[in-house]
Parts: sequence; C-alpha cells; structure tokens
Amino acid sequence: MDTTRRQAGSVVIFSALIMVVLAAMATLAVDYGFLQYKRSQLQTAADAAALAGAADLLRSGDNLTAVKGTAVRYGQTNLGEQDVVASAVTTDDVEFYTGDAPAAGVTPDTVKVTAGRTSGRGNPVDMFLGPLLGWNTQDLSARASASLFCSNQTKCLKPWAPPAKFTWNDTGNLV
Repeated sequence: MDTTRRQAGSVVIFSALIMVVLAAMATLAVDYGFLQYKRSQLQTAADAAALAGAADLLRSGDNLTAVKGTAVRYGQTNLGEQDVVASAVTTDDVEFYTGDAPAAGVTPDTVKVTAGRTSGRGNPVDMFLGPLLGWNTQDLSARASASLFCSNQTKCLKPWAPPAKFTWNDTGNLV
C-alpha cells in the first residue's frame, strides 16, 4: 500500500511538470503565430506607406509635408483599430533619402517608413497566453522603402511592347 501511495505522488508531480511544459508550448504556438500575423500587418502598412509616399513624391516634388501626409494616411489605413493607428505610423516615421544618404537641401528620391507597435509608442502587442510565463507584451516594428528611378539609357521610359500605330523617340514625343 505504501508503494502505491508513493507512485500516486510521483504521478502528480510529473503531471504538474508536463502541464508547465504544455503551457509553454501553447504559448509559443498561439502567441508566436499571432505575433507573425501582426508583423505581417505592420509590414503591409509600411510597404503601402512607402509606395504611396514615393508615388506622391513624384507628383508633389518638393512638398515633403504633403508626401509625409500621404504616406502616413496610407500606412494607417492598412492597420486595424486595435493597432492604435495614430501612434503606429506617424509623420516622424517617414524619412527621405537621396540614394543611400539622408536628403538635405536636395529633392529626395527615396521614402522610408517605419511602422511599429512598441512600448515607446504606447501600443505594444498584448500576448494571449504569454502572461502565464511572464510575457505580457511584445514590441514589433517593420520598415519599408520605395525609390524613384528612371532609366539612364534614354530620356523616357519605353513600353515593353509598343503598339504598332506609333513609335517613340528619345525626346518623349510621338512620331
């Protein structure tokens, strides 16, 4: 009888240890999957903001305030309300570059955007099962850049397959 009681006690201890391991694995599976999903959303927002900013840079030229506004608007539109969009993508997150260097006094050709959910921004990602292991929140961010470029072979871009009714010349005029 004494042997049976000792075995029952060891099963309880072993079961408790297994439960801790299973909780850690569930936390990893659920929260890691959710973090990857949120990271993907942030990357989509950063990509959209950078592309919209570059397109507006082409239209607006030196009006960098308008370009920042466009980039921020597109970045925030691609996030959900739970992301606290006002702090996930701000005008401070939009940077301008000329080539690889920050633009100073020249018209930039690259827009770089950072989207984030961090403690510093006041919108970290809340974990589901992480608090069981002491992980209440997690910081995530994503960066994207988009550049304007033009082929330096001729003065205008050529279509891949020009229609048969006209041809292009190097001045960009129809012949």
